[in-house]
Amino acid sequence: IVSPNVGTTNYSVTGINSYGCPASDTTTVTVNANPTVSATANPTSVCPGEEVTLTASGATTYNWITGVSGTTASVTNSPTTTTTYEVVGTTNSCSDTASVSVTVKALPDATFTMDTTRMPTITFTANNTGASDYAWNFGDGVNSSGSTTGHTYTANGTYTVVLVVTENGCKDSTSASL
Repeated sequence: IVSPNVGTTNYSVTGINSYGCPASDTTTVTVNANPTVSATANPTSVCPGEEVTLTASGATTYNWITGVSGTTASVTNSPTTTTTYEVVGTTNSCSDTASVSVTVKALPDATFTMDTTRMPTITFTANNTGASDYAWNFGDGVNSSGSTTGHTYTANGTYTVVLVVTENGCKDSTSASL
C-alpha cells in the first residue's frame, strides 16, 4: 500500500513466478490536487423577491446542490427566505464544496388606519412606527410623508390612499379606498 503525494509517480513491481522466472511491470500514478472552491453572493442581503447572483470559483465544473440548481460558475436566484447555498466544484475528478448564505430581510408593515371623525380632514397613521420612510399618496394628487399625517379633501368622491413604507432598504405598500 502506498499513499503518493500530489503529482506523478512511477511504481515498479518485480515478481518471480512458480517456475523461477522473474517478471516486472511499471505503472504511472497521477494524483491530482483537490480544488479549493469558494462561493460568493452579490448582494448578501436582499428584500423578498430581489435577485442575487451566486458565483463559484476554484474549479473547472460546478454543481449548485442546495437552494438553487445550476451547473455554471454563476447562477441567479430570488430567495424568499434566508438561504445557505452549496456548490460542488470539480477539477480532474477531484471535488470540493463551498457554501454562501444570503439573508432575506423582512418586508415592512405598510398597513395604516384612518381617523375620519373630523371630516373632511382625515388623519392617517401607519401601523409601523419604526420605518425610515413613509410616502403617502391621497388619491387626489396630494402626497405627504411621516408615520402620521393629515389630509383635507376638497371635493366629494372616492379616493384610493396608498402608503409606501421603507425599512432596512425594503419597501412594501398597501392601499385603501374611502
